[in-house]
Amino acid sequence: MDNLLKSQSTKKYPALQIISCLCLFAVLTLSCNDSQISEGEISQNESDVQFGNDMSNESVISADGRFVTFQSKATNLIPDDTNGVVDIFLKDLTNGTIRLVSAGANSEQGDQNSYHPSISGDGRFVTFSSEATNLGSL
Repeated sequence: MDNLLKSQSTKKYPALQIISCLCLFAVLTLSCNDSQISEGEISQNESDVQFGNDMSNESVISADGRFVTFQSKATNLIPDDTNGVVDIFLKDLTNGTIRLVSAGANSEQGDQNSYHPSISGDGRFVTFSSEATNLGSL
């Protein structure tokens, strides 16, 4: 009975087969594109020798594909990361540099966790949420 219903529905609605194939193609294409940059590649330090020593996640890539922003608790992505909290970083995929974004005006590291990074299409602006009390306010 199930096979009869399936064959009748595909005969009756051939567009469903086409739409299903297109959806599957889109999912496979997105999966392949997303897998080109791994979380490990993003959270390597500037010399690309060593991976982060703690979690890195919530990575977001700029529309032009050059920059990735992400949150991390790793303390070895940049020199002198000593605050022990979740920070927001920006990695330039062209030259490999990593910059701490969740820092105050005097490059002071945040005193509490920062989360949920977002990036503009050209990578010039990064926004995030923070519990830090020493980063300034809007």
